[in-house]
Amino acid sequence: MVEKELDSYAKHKFDAKRPTPEHEKELNDFVGRLGQIIYFRPDSDPKKEWRVFYADTWDAAAAMAKDAAGGDASLIDARAATSVRSLDAVWGSPLAAEENKRWAEAYSKAFHTIWYSNGESFANLAGGAAADAAALASALFTRENDYEGRDKTIAAAKERMEVWEKGYGLAAEKDGVLYVYAVGKPPQSAGMSVQLAKGDGTTKTFTDVKGVAVLERK
Repeated sequence: MVEKELDSYAKHKFDAKRPTPEHEKELNDFVGRLGQIIYFRPDSDPKKEWRVFYADTWDAAAAMAKDAAGGDASLIDARAATSVRSLDAVWGSPLAAEENKRWAEAYSKAFHTIWYSNGESFANLAGGAAADAAALASALFTRENDYEGRDKTIAAAKERMEVWEKGYGLAAEKDGVLYVYAVGKPPQSAGMSVQLAKGDGTTKTFTDVKGVAVLERK
């Protein structure tokens, strides 16, 4: 077992590339922005390709989105895959420790910003935002190193992070579609008709209308 691990380690490059000045600035700007994002305050302009679920509480909305997607395993795997690919790109080089530092810095900044701004009750939801922030920071730091699926990995990480930056929450991902959640009701916009799924507030029934699902108390 140890011999296999050493063999794997030996195959990695020791000359991994750090970000260019331009990309370093993009990374630093992103990490700095994590402390300025107004989390969990939807901008009322969700992207059309999202499936958005609304309820009267954040936890209820998140549960609806997760149930509709059949769970959050795919999202967890996507976040982990991004971080693993990024670390693997610099593993065995002096940049590996710095990559880990950038990952931890982004995670901590996003998590604690949400904690201090929204309170302890958001701790569970904050973990998702922090994980997406950390994964993107890691991907941005290692982007000069070529690996299979690099560009798609970075693009997907940016798409997941955009959900949080627009004030929504990300509960799941299925077949490339992001399952997003928010409190309240969807914004009225041209061409969008909204129906409400009426229930007693404890059921998980909902109506899907052009990618929008809503749960409303009677």
